[in-house]
Amino acid sequence: MRDMTVRDVPPTRPAELGSSQSGLGQSEASQPEGSQSRSPAFQSQCRDLSARLTESLAGQSEHTFPQAALDLLRRSGFWGVGLTAQHGGPGLDARALLELLRAVGRASLPLGRLFEGHVNALALVSAYGNVQQTRQAAHDVKTGHLYGVWNTEGQDGVRLLHLPDPLQPQGTAPARLTLQGAKTFASGGLHVTRPLLPVEGPGGRQLALLRTGDPGSVVREQDGSWQPLGMAATHSVKLDFSGSVLQPGDLIGAPGDYYRQPMFSAGALRFCAVQLGGADTLLAETARYLHALGRSGDEVQQLRFAPVWQGLQAASLALAEGERLERAYAADQTTGGQAMQERLLVQVDAVRLATEDACLALLEACERAVGARGLLEPWPFSRLIRDLRMYLRQPAPDAARLRLGRWVLEHSNGSEAEHGTGLPESELFESGAASDTHNHGSQDLESR
Repeated sequence: MRDMTVRDVPPTRPAELGSSQSGLGQSEASQPEGSQSRSPAFQSQCRDLSARLTESLAGQSEHTFPQAALDLLRRSGFWGVGLTAQHGGPGLDARALLELLRAVGRASLPLGRLFEGHVNALALVSAYGNVQQTRQAAHDVKTGHLYGVWNTEGQDGVRLLHLPDPLQPQGTAPARLTLQGAKTFASGGLHVTRPLLPVEGPGGRQLALLRTGDPGSVVREQDGSWQPLGMAATHSVKLDFSGSVLQPGDLIGAPGDYYRQPMFSAGALRFCAVQLGGADTLLAETARYLHALGRSGDEVQQLRFAPVWQGLQAASLALAEGERLERAYAADQTTGGQAMQERLLVQVDAVRLATEDACLALLEACERAVGARGLLEPWPFSRLIRDLRMYLRQPAPDAARLRLGRWVLEHSNGSEAEHGTGLPESELFESGAASDTHNHGSQDLESR
């Protein structure tokens, strides 16, 4: 097993990154929901962070793990963003988190995938862990550990076994908690030092936190298991954990917590934000290319990209509505009950589909616009296109489309058409695609 060194990186406060204004590190309850994402200071921070991340990645091979960019995120003050403010997080509201993820996605989709997985794992520990476990997670954040969630597996999936301790006389000690099996699409691979593994135990699917490098940890990488179309820098390899020994304190929550709704499905909002960030960059680079060739005034090109812009705007508005419904559900789960949860999950499906459709339309328009010449080096389109196409391959899109269509036909009675989505104009996201450079999250590339 490769020996990975974790850097002890002193974090900066979020406000130090791009603005002298303070207040972004306050608790989530201290500011009106959504005010952070609309703050000029926060928007400036996101733009500055995206630019710095892009600079840190310049000249790297598409297969190179983005270590320098992750180190920059460690120092940004946002490394613990998956934790609540109570548990040591920076206190970003949900909308600001989506804007942050979109900003990271603009810099790099593989980087955004890794950071979103880190955020997802911390959110799960914060939601289901006990006091000691959340305190340990906060300490891990301070010392720079990279978290991740690895769910996808084949027939040799990971099981949690209760085996006798061979060093103790039989019947005199509790059974050892031992892992057996492997995970596929393990984004980050051996670079992730705190993987959160949904494993099959006697009571059902159980979250287990593995502390790589500690005594008892066994992680083996299968050579040649990651030969992808795109997203190569995520190093989403197959890893075997057979023989790893856990402590009782490494089990997070109760069996079945991982699949609890709406948290499981609503995490898709986060990977959609990252995907839209990648789309922002692809559109901006395409416009820059056409300007450089003097073709931006071509009416054919203008007709081509008008519906692309419409699609990205629609996906952004759908994402904003998804965040609003998630916030409403969290604020009051008593009055809406099951109906409110169902409406949120329907919107999550709508966000996924709107994002995928908009990005696929953008990919087609970009390829046609730049032609074969634009797909050659040194232009960035080949890498950007392959990364986005790969990252869009989230699980069960057809099932999401069926669920959405079924709900529309069963529930649409004109009420929503009359009253709209209920989203105040002041709370709409800016898509950011015109800038020069705008279920649990995607546990891995194929684990929904």
